[in-house]
Amino acid sequence: KDLGKIRNILANLNGSAAKKELDANGFLTIELNDDIDMSETSWDTGIGKNYTAFDGIFDGNNHTIKNLHITRTVTSANSNVGCGFFNYLDYNTVQNVTFIDCSIDYTRDGGSGSDNNVAIVAGMVSQKTVLQNVHVRKSNIKANNVSSSSDIHAGLLVGSVVYNNS
Repeated sequence: KDLGKIRNILANLNGSAAKKELDANGFLTIELNDDIDMSETSWDTGIGKNYTAFDGIFDGNNHTIKNLHITRTVTSANSNVGCGFFNYLDYNTVQNVTFIDCSIDYTRDGGSGSDNNVAIVAGMVSQKTVLQNVHVRKSNIKANNVSSSSDIHAGLLVGSVVYNNS
């Protein structure tokens, strides 16, 4: 899981901008205490990868995340299938946050296999994920499929919703 990565990233954003709590089962709750400007932060991998999702609750407490900019080129079939602030969410809650002035420049160049799911908030989510009071404003996505037989699914909130029967 990406719990260590999440702690490190959020600890380095504006010092005390986020409160992190981990319960006895390893379920993470993140609460923003302030707006976050990510203009000086490299966000090249996002949170969650392939089918290993972020496990927890992300509560923005009505704060904003601004200037999230992701540039990613995928060249193989085994690359991350989601691209966004969260790459993949499964059994999660994301609430009370607004993303402003964000962008993704995503290119799929080669490889085949998994589709590519691109969005500012979450590239891919399961049907059991809750997004509540989550907004995206003044943001854009540029998605290019240069030489791949895979599709690209893009949206501002969510790139793709997948069915998970478990």
